[in-house]
Amino acid sequence: MKKKKLFLPLIFATGLLTVSCGNSSRPASDTASADTVVTPGTDNTDPLTLFLEDNIGQYPRDAGLFEDATFRKRLKALVGEENYLFVQKNFQTQTPIDYGRDYGKPDYIIMQGFETHNAGFNDISIAYNPATGNLMAKIIKEGSKPMRFQELNESFPF
Repeated sequence: MKKKKLFLPLIFATGLLTVSCGNSSRPASDTASADTVVTPGTDNTDPLTLFLEDNIGQYPRDAGLFEDATFRKRLKALVGEENYLFVQKNFQTQTPIDYGRDYGKPDYIIMQGFETHNAGFNDISIAYNPATGNLMAKIIKEGSKPMRFQELNESFPF
């Protein structure tokens, strides 16, 4: 019985060591600065792709989504200043940044937010396709019909 009790913790510790040794953290030299010009979707060094993929499973507020210079600049350019301020103000209750399996788009990175206690009335969905570098957003303001924005013309996930 003692051998069995020692064997299970040993297997568990070995598994943890294996997982931690497979850490995929990137050295600082691999990330592009906000001033670096990179064509989105052409390779895996696109700053927005790196940022979002590094934060899969994190809530946007915890990841600092709206503090990320690349994301902020591209979203403002996509939806305009007024809509960007609306998104910032109403992205209160959030879903984690995750792949879009629930939307039939497993390669897209998707996050959603809405005004607290007001889902569906002030609602924001943001998607990103790392393969093409396409940033997309759907905004519902005050119960309006959804406004859809995208940098490239491709299939919309929501």
